[in-house]
Amino acid sequence: MAQWACPLTDASGASIPLVVSKSKKELVENLARIDQTVIYAGLASTGVALVIALLLARGPVRRIQELAAEARKVASGEARPVRVRGAGEIAELAQSFDKMLEDLAGMRRRLAATTRVAAWREVARRVAHEVKNRWPPSARRWRR
Repeated sequence: MAQWACPLTDASGASIPLVVSKSKKELVENLARIDQTVIYAGLASTGVALVIALLLARGPVRRIQELAAEARKVASGEARPVRVRGAGEIAELAQSFDKMLEDLAGMRRRLAATTRVAAWREVARRVAHEVKNRWPPSARRWRR
């Protein structure tokens, strides 16, 4: 039992002691119900926050997975540009990836052209070597 004494004083200065008594059982039950409500509210808000976080994270995760899949294809030359709408870090990353693919395609074209030129130079070198070694010495005099 919880008790609290509270004296009541009137204008003349006379006081009457007032004692308030309340059962602790009801107070303990109310505190337990408040604790239980707070715990349930915390669990519910945590669950709602988790669901919202998962829903919000699905979009960026999907874009990152698509970008990673295309990045794995780069070495084989099968990668295609990744078009991402919106703004932010992921869109900037996708734009950089697309620019890298364009640069890589240009470098591959230049490498192919350079390889062809090198192959023709090698053919020309071998032909010149054969001509030099196979012509009779009398035919080589005019070059001097």
